[in-house]
Amino acid sequence: MADPNDWVILVCPAGAQDGKISHGDRCFEPYREDIEDPHSRWLVRVPRYVSFHLCLKGGFWPLDQA
Repeated sequence: MADPNDWVILVCPAGAQDGKISHGDRCFEPYREDIEDPHSRWLVRVPRYVSFHLCLKGGFWPLDQA
């Protein structure tokens, strides 16, 4: 069984921050990568199982933290 505490950060595709980022009955709030840079990327933190759905059909991609 998946760990319910297993969360990942995704990069949002253009415009995603203006709508609901949701899966089922859960919504997730996007935030700026750098709050002082209005041109920085929008990110969203979601459970790993949700990330598969958002990346497959929603145009999101995992944040490379390496």
